[in-house]
Amino acid sequence: MRFFAWIFLILTVVAVIFDWRAIVEDGEFVLRPLGFLWNEIHSASLQQLQPAIERHVSPTLWESVVQPILTSPAAIVFGIAFLFFHILGALFRRPRQYYNDEPL
Repeated sequence: MRFFAWIFLILTVVAVIFDWRAIVEDGEFVLRPLGFLWNEIHSASLQQLQPAIERHVSPTLWESVVQPILTSPAAIVFGIAFLFFHILGALFRRPRQYYNDEPL
């Protein structure tokens, strides 16, 4: 779980850097949506995602879950995912093993 937390922390920092760069270039405060960044990186996979979810899973899943996530700011989505996996990692951490009152 901590591995995923670190990955999402890195993605959060990268999204903040891209947003900061856009703010410096354009001069106005803009947080880019996750779907916009995904479209910049690989638009073909994003275009294939909607029909695949609607056909194989559920059309309401696309409208009620995936679409709001894609229209939310990327830095906030990645930050929430980081917090989620960080908390899960902290809750399910293995206790340290001791041998004769000394850590292994």
